[in-house]
Amino acid sequence: MKAAALTVEGKPVNPLSFGVKKFVAGGVALNFGTSGGAHCSKACAHHPDKGGACYAVRTEKYRTSLGRKLQRIEDTPPAEVVRLASSALDLHGWRLPWFRLSAFGAVPSAVPAGLPALLGKLSRHGTPIHFPTECKRKQKRYAAALDGSGVVVRWSATGRRSFLGARRDGVPSSVVVGEVGSSRSDRRREATRFAASARADGSGRACVVCPATLVDGETRAASGARCGACVACSRAGVDVVYVLH
Repeated sequence: MKAAALTVEGKPVNPLSFGVKKFVAGGVALNFGTSGGAHCSKACAHHPDKGGACYAVRTEKYRTSLGRKLQRIEDTPPAEVVRLASSALDLHGWRLPWFRLSAFGAVPSAVPAGLPALLGKLSRHGTPIHFPTECKRKQKRYAAALDGSGVVVRWSATGRRSFLGARRDGVPSSVVVGEVGSSRSDRRREATRFAASARADGSGRACVVCPATLVDGETRAASGARCGACVACSRAGVDVVYVLH
């Protein structure tokens, strides 16, 4: 398949996403499909088929051009998506301030050919990488494929109890804290309190609240609370609490 075969309405599509608002300038995301789509495991507590409140699904509904791009990527063999992304990085450069897997959707169940090499090359160039997975099986599978690369594969825990259990097991993890329908200030306070209690759990692991989710979007740039300014998600010994969107 030629690079131009990945198109939307006849126009070539770059599988890499630049200019993500949560990222510092120069940050890049690589997505493999839609949120709640073919690659998303229903083990995820936020899966729409389980009634979960996946903010990414909501975003794709009103950003229709994004949804079309993600669907086209999802319809493309994952190994080809990786090849196109690698070619784009050859042109753009491999030293980035931030690289995120699955800002939307999820990585495929099977590790795509070429992805460990792509991520390993980014890591060797000093690029911090956020690699979330929505189920334990994926976390273990991708962590094994990337063993020795310096890339941290993080599990998005299904709840607070499973998050604390993962910390005891030494598995890099994250969890979303906050109740649907509560005020944003209440959700921030709840996440901050939970992170503080997690730090006292005896696991020996650090725990932080994601600064990008602590502030509103319009103040994120001014406060410096962007992914890439904070690189906690790329660090093996740090677990992360996200405030519910």
